[in-house]
Amino acid sequence: MTRRFEYTDATSSKFWEITVADATVTVCFGRIGTAGQTQTKPHDSAAVATAAAEKQVGGKVKKGYREIGVDGAPAGDTSPNTADAVDRKQLAQIRKLLGQADAAAVWQGIALLRALDNPALWAMLAEGASVDAEGEVHTPSGSEIHKRVRAGFRASVALWALTYSGRLRNTRQLLIRGYAFADYTFTTALPTLEVLDVKSSPSITDLAGLQGLNALTSLYLAKCGSLTAVTGLHSLPALDSIWLYSCKSLTDLTGLRDLPALTSLELRETSLTSLTGLRDLPALTYLDLTDCHSLTSLTGLRDLPALTKLALYGCTSLTTLTGLRNLPALTSLVVYECRSLTDLTALGDLPALTNLSLHYCKSLTDLTGLHDLPALTTITLRGCASLTALTGLRNLPALTSLDVYGCRSLTDLTPLGDLPALTAVSVNGHTRLRDRSALQALPARTI
Repeated sequence: MTRRFEYTDATSSKFWEITVADATVTVCFGRIGTAGQTQTKPHDSAAVATAAAEKQVGGKVKKGYREIGVDGAPAGDTSPNTADAVDRKQLAQIRKLLGQADAAAVWQGIALLRALDNPALWAMLAEGASVDAEGEVHTPSGSEIHKRVRAGFRASVALWALTYSGRLRNTRQLLIRGYAFADYTFTTALPTLEVLDVKSSPSITDLAGLQGLNALTSLYLAKCGSLTAVTGLHSLPALDSIWLYSCKSLTDLTGLRDLPALTSLELRETSLTSLTGLRDLPALTYLDLTDCHSLTSLTGLRDLPALTKLALYGCTSLTTLTGLRNLPALTSLVVYECRSLTDLTALGDLPALTNLSLHYCKSLTDLTGLHDLPALTTITLRGCASLTALTGLRNLPALTSLDVYGCRSLTDLTPLGDLPALTAVSVNGHTRLRDRSALQALPARTI
């Protein structure tokens, strides 16, 4: 649509017309009655072009130009989707709220803008803001947000403005740092978003705002200290990997369901006490639990038919591995610095296990439970300071490699004679082991 403005006084008779077509702004100006001069300028998007046009219109109006009807519109008529259609008092109120130092006040300003449902206003606010190739938001000193919004809220406001002005419609990756509000449902207007990375955003308490992101494949959440549950993640058809780091209030995993494409899940520094909720994940192949110090039970780790690798790091309250059942595909298990672990009997229910690593499990005194594992080929024992004997290593027909280091209480190696396939043995870093005859008695072994 073309808008025409005229200015007349005792000495002047001028016109000024502006047309927005997709991402291009065309201006025609001159003396009334002449063809005038034409200037055309392309912009990054239709939203940016609209915002630029509105800014120029505002400048002409301030100089005294009066709008004249064009394209059949009566003089003075304005579209409801232009900034001029908004009550000036209401616009002033919004600007005042956005400039406050209080998150609640700034959010009220955003809420008022949402209620107006006016893309032109969002485009004006988003002017000068941008998102780079890595998905990070920038609000440089010349941007409208930098001028109107305080430092702690600029990126958060920019996300709303860029989204609802249409600038992020084709965005595939978004990095959010220090998001200031609990409501982040702007993400539902990002149909092409594939990677979402949220860091240091303590206002986020749940993930309900992610519903509807059907293209999302990767989700990273770090230092979201108020996040208590993952409610909202269900029914995301493309979600392939989730990484949660230092979300220290997280206690509930029941939202992790109906994720048919999820293959990788990493949970680090949480307050989880159990894993109830980790079910109905048919494609999950890798699970990493790191520094989940409150975790006391692995109950819940069941019915994960595709899980092949499980890593437990620094889960210091775990005393047993009970719960590791109905995991028919699990081939690799790493247990690191689980200082309270004393019981390995649950490992007998892992028929596909081929590699087992036990590192710095300082309360472990024997290996009872490590038997009847037909596929186990490699065992690594590191820094298990209370381990006195290898008792328990029996009925392991496929075990070919045993690496033992720093188990300083170890005194007895005789169980090695019951391992017919063992071909590579390394036993080092022990101060109490005096009798190594069991090693010498092993024929054709690498020691």
